[in-house]
Amino acid sequence: MPRKNAKSTVAAILANWFLVMEQGQQDIYTAAVSRDQARIVFDDARQMSLLSKPLKKRVTIQQHKVTYPKNNSLLKPLAAKAATIEGTNPSLAIVDEYHLHPDNVVYSALELGMGARPEGILFAITTAGSNVISACKQHYDYCCQILWMAKNKTNPCSP
Repeated sequence: MPRKNAKSTVAAILANWFLVMEQGQQDIYTAAVSRDQARIVFDDARQMSLLSKPLKKRVTIQQHKVTYPKNNSLLKPLAAKAATIEGTNPSLAIVDEYHLHPDNVVYSALELGMGARPEGILFAITTAGSNVISACKQHYDYCCQILWMAKNKTNPCSP
């Protein structure tokens, strides 16, 4: 999706929904190639919580995390290092600027962390980018192949 089309805002709304509306403890993480970038979606969600009276009276808002004490849910930005992501158990993971990720390490670590969450969502935000060998482009090509097979009922890679 092109720049300035409210991708981060939509992701922040989804993060707040998971924080207070889903049943049970929810762990929501935002990740990107830098902590500053990961904070964009987090800060949008945090700001929404500060400005919304119904949200503000339900959540605990801190500088680096937002929690929902009723079910011990957590919203937090993560540094783009697999070591900081290993051991997480996200119910919702938001990967921002996916086209800038040099590899699939962060995406894969979040995806693996969702193993215990059958309804976990991995939400990637990106623009087209220019790197034709990025993890994002590989993911895009894979998705296109799945769609092509669904439409044509054949495998384009088979002889």
